[in-house]
Amino acid sequence: MRAVVITRHGPPEVLQVQERPDPAPAGGEVAIAVRAAGINFADVMARMGLYPAAPKPPSIVGYEVAGTVSALGAGVTGFAVGDRVMAGTRFGGYAERVVTNAVNVMRLPEGFSFEEGAAIPVNWATASAALIRFGNVQAGERVLVHAAAGGVGLAAPQIGVGLRVFTYFVDGVVGHLVNPSLELSVEMQDGEEGCLSFPGMKYPTPRSLRVVATGQDEHGEPVLLEG
Repeated sequence: MRAVVITRHGPPEVLQVQERPDPAPAGGEVAIAVRAAGINFADVMARMGLYPAAPKPPSIVGYEVAGTVSALGAGVTGFAVGDRVMAGTRFGGYAERVVTNAVNVMRLPEGFSFEEGAAIPVNWATASAALIRFGNVQAGERVLVHAAAGGVGLAAPQIGVGLRVFTYFVDGVVGHLVNPSLELSVEMQDGEEGCLSFPGMKYPTPRSLRVVATGQDEHGEPVLLEG
């Protein structure tokens, strides 16, 4: 198979396409013929040598893929060869074929492209874990998302809609507020520190942005998620 290999730590030029042996699935694993692979912050950090958990070069990184099932390890049920899937991969995703544990594999929703599927596992799983597992967000509560510009920050407000929570989010250019019960004003203040303010609360925002929310509601302190 062909794979994108980090030959040494450094700029993008250290990436090379090389031939590598096809991996075979062990028990409980699924082999996937990769059609698209996500590029994440951790991949870039790994190439630069700044991600301690990454394998040492020469190595193949890649944390999420979409493609079709090419083989099943012993004991795997619920999938068949040829199924369209997306998956989280603990490295190895920058290749024509990757093996991952079956618990990390999900069916690609009907109508999704492989490219769309490969952008879901890392960012959406992270946002979901932050809101549901760690934040224990319940319907009717409030979530404030800082830096709603990257993958996790963009996924969180959309998950919030599905959870029926009140979601407020801010990016580095424009302030956004999703909650019809409150008002929002945005002021560009070059060279000044901005502040996102709710009744009784203030949070710093990027330089050159001031977001002020006014009004009252009954939902108490928001969950704060740094996107």
